[in-house]
Amino acid sequence: MIAALRKSFDKDVTPGNKAVKIKANGNRRNADVVVASQFRRYYLSIVGLKHHQGICFFDSCGTQINNYPEQHSANCTAKHQACSEWFKPMVRILKNMRSKLVEDKMIGTGTAPSYFIEGLLYNVPNNKFGNSYASTFTEAINWIWDADRTKFLCANERFYLVRDSAPKCWPTAICNAFSRCGCKAVEQLELSFSIPAGFRNFRATFTDENSLQPLRPFFSPWHFVKLTCAGWHGFSR
Repeated sequence: MIAALRKSFDKDVTPGNKAVKIKANGNRRNADVVVASQFRRYYLSIVGLKHHQGICFFDSCGTQINNYPEQHSANCTAKHQACSEWFKPMVRILKNMRSKLVEDKMIGTGTAPSYFIEGLLYNVPNNKFGNSYASTFTEAINWIWDADRTKFLCANERFYLVRDSAPKCWPTAICNAFSRCGCKAVEQLELSFSIPAGFRNFRATFTDENSLQPLRPFFSPWHFVKLTCAGWHGFSR
């Protein structure tokens, strides 16, 4: 497969631990290619033998990894709808927080992939979402920190989210570190409550007009309020 990709993309192909990376070139964007085959996990039900269908691939060390991307996508979509479409914007905010943490060397690159961030928020009860970005962020992070994260499930509901020495799970220390940084952001966000309400809802200039996405959070009360309260571009939250 790598030989076939190199035939098409030449030196832009770089094998990674779990995926083959194809570098952007011209109008082509960066891409990750996972070389996988169909995988079935069989179980016995009252009507006989059934299975969950997923994919299987091997990392660079030869460790087999099974996953269920279709179930993950379907469950995340259902979660988004169940919490009045607050789920995906909150995922984006936590991804932005991750980017800032990586930039400040508070966590390592690749230690908080989108798959785990989506899984983290997937476990948050639906009633913690709503009202505003600031309140949803605060409610979600506080719930995550207080909860027993060893009971969290991945969004595909086939595996636990937080486990050590399991390639398909988030290591406990890294999950805790990411959650702790979220709590720190909440503490700083709470300092903004003294800002006049009229300024909290100010919407101009705080979104990236090119990507139509909120700017990355900065860990000061003002900047974090700009991210969470200024609004998701095109939404009126």
